Amino acid sequence: MVTPSAKREAVGILTGEHGLPVQRACGAVRLSRAAFYRPPGPRVVRDHPVIDALLALVAANPRWGFWLCDDRRHNQGRPWNHKRVDRVYCALRLNLPRRTRTRVVRPVQHPLAAPARLNHTWAIDFMTERSMTAGAFARATWSTKGIAKRSRSRSASRCPAFA
Repeated sequence: MVTPSAKREAVGILTGEHGLPVQRACGAVRLSRAAFYRPPGPRVVRDHPVIDALLALVAANPRWGFWLCDDRRHNQGRPWNHKRVDRVYCALRLNLPRRTRTRVVRPVQHPLAAPARLNHTWAIDFMTERSMTAGAFARATWSTKGIAKRSRSRSASRCPAFA
């Protein structure tokens, strides 16, 4: 791909050394005469609105990448081509990973509620066991604060819940 500045130099050589008219020299290198006569402006001046818009977007949303910034630019009605925006984005070195530390918000841990008086809260535990000699049997254990109060064993054949 030949840049427009290289094409301008080629037109200058064709017109200066070979004596071709500007119209024919521009046609030979496929450069419009308007592009030949128009002096190229510095890119910083041309891209100044793009630079300002990108820096404002990245300052407001530091975790956004190129495509989110370009979508926002499109939604705001800015007429710039995405290739131009990408060139400026990379020239500003915004394409480097900007990793910010994400902190996990942990819920406040409250201590467990303790009962006001003894034997106020009960726990029950059902357990099923099977042995080769005795068969299957179920046992229920009631306890308060981890201390077993009483326990009852039943044969699994007489307990419909464990059949």
